[in-house]
Amino acid sequence: MTKDSFFEKKWLIKSENRILGPFHFEQIEELLKKRQISLIDEVRDMDTRWLYIRENINFKAIVEEFRKEIESKSESTKTYQTLAKTNTNTASDASVNKTNAFIPQFTEVESVEISVLQNEVISNLSSEEIESTKIKEKAKIYGLPRDQFFQKKVASTGKRNFFIALAMMLALAAGAGTFVWYQKRAIRLQEEDWMAQIKKYQFLGFHQKAVTLFSKLPERNQKKVLPQVLPLFPILESEHLAQLKDIEFIQDSSDLSIEQKTNIQLIYFLTAMQNQNYTAASDAVVKARSLQPASELVIENSAILDLKKGNFQASFDSFQVLFNNDKNGRYLMGSLQAFAGLSQNSKEQYQPNLINQIEKYTSTYYDYKKELLLGQMALARLTKNEILFKVSWNQFLNTPVQLSNLFRKPILVYGSTYRWKELEEYKITVRGALTPEEITLFEIHNYLEDGQVSAANQYADNNLAKVKDRAVRQQMILLILNSQARRNEIIALEKTNQLDMRNELNHIVLALNKIELEPTANISENLDFLKEHQLVFCSNWISLMQIMKARQTERIRPFLREHMVTVSQFLPVIEARSMIE
Repeated sequence: MTKDSFFEKKWLIKSENRILGPFHFEQIEELLKKRQISLIDEVRDMDTRWLYIRENINFKAIVEEFRKEIESKSESTKTYQTLAKTNTNTASDASVNKTNAFIPQFTEVESVEISVLQNEVISNLSSEEIESTKIKEKAKIYGLPRDQFFQKKVASTGKRNFFIALAMMLALAAGAGTFVWYQKRAIRLQEEDWMAQIKKYQFLGFHQKAVTLFSKLPERNQKKVLPQVLPLFPILESEHLAQLKDIEFIQDSSDLSIEQKTNIQLIYFLTAMQNQNYTAASDAVVKARSLQPASELVIENSAILDLKKGNFQASFDSFQVLFNNDKNGRYLMGSLQAFAGLSQNSKEQYQPNLINQIEKYTSTYYDYKKELLLGQMALARLTKNEILFKVSWNQFLNTPVQLSNLFRKPILVYGSTYRWKELEEYKITVRGALTPEEITLFEIHNYLEDGQVSAANQYADNNLAKVKDRAVRQQMILLILNSQARRNEIIALEKTNQLDMRNELNHIVLALNKIELEPTANISENLDFLKEHQLVFCSNWISLMQIMKARQTERIRPFLREHMVTVSQFLPVIEARSMIE
């Protein structure tokens, strides 16, 4: 942190159960000097926890200076008290000596007690005079004892001073109260602004921004805003910002909406699914469906539960209903998974329509494209459609691995469903139609798609020699290097001129790695190739990544408006929008 950013940093102070601030560093220093806060008060910024000022390393210098000042004042006080005592004793002795040497004559004003007179003077007075003098001693006033005007003025002045002091105390109390009120109001307004921002971020899909801001709220406000951010609960729970007991605490609240009550049941559903408690999961999803029967989120989770329980027909029917209402790749992926468990008669009935759905979808969209192409190849082989198999195989090899991870699904959907490893039956069918060299290339894609980079690397070492085509071997190496983020080696591999630059996937991988190394790199050759081959989505994706990496925020909004309208759940699009919102 630079010096300037340090002094611009805002701090909160917790003093006597009050939270004050936010303050700059210099303001805290001034408050310490004025004794309005102390070293045992607590301090925090927006990113740290509460610490005593004396223990916070950011305030070490001012704490040391403050302690030295206190020690210095303590020594001065001791010296002053010693001198004052000495002066008092000296003055007392001088007064006695002076009285013994000189007896003043009084007229109207009595300012000396009779006890200070010498014995020989008293002996010269008559008994009446002595008695009169004793009465005057008991009266002992300073001023003009017989002046009534003076007495009234003294009394009036005393009252006036009392009321002035009282007014000053009230003014100070009012000022302090006003200061505290404004501080509390400032904190309350800031927290209310944060809560509004959290709701906005959630609506826009900026999940991480919403969670980060949620973590800065005081616990009381976190509980207050929790019903509004229930769709983010799995993330909040993973970051220890919320627990299931918090959901149990709010579930009976009378002001919850139907959607919020449904989300609570889906949270219970996810918890039960993670524990493989399908009975509890069924209870939760039934309650959710009774609250919102038409909710796509509820229907999808119900279809997933049927899939896990082996109710393949019910699961397939639900996924087909979802896909017909909303063209989404994961609904087709779910249909593929359920299809594998259907009876042979049902497969023959639904197979033509499923093939048609996948073929149309993969020609336009990219979410779950590789998984769907795998299923399409298997279905093409089962129906002996060799042309469809070859077309699907070519598309499969030119689709980047783990592309589906860049498409976000709702957080309250059971996550362990749409995974590459769930398609083992289709992989077996596809392998049966491939040559040994093609199987080698397929297995590299298979390992990388499943996230097994080390296994892919080991497999390549053992089987690379089986591949006769040098360009294919180089592409296998390129894919492994890309999964390992070894960008400089990728660029070096391009310079060997051994990569097949007629291959679409090579251009995609090379362009993305170039802009990771240098955001302003010249990738026009790669983009031109992709545009020429009608790969509009890939071209737009790479262009957007370059704009973002170069921090050209002024170009993001018009670019998204013109090119990426239909892929709102694509993570690079969400990230780009978060840079300008």
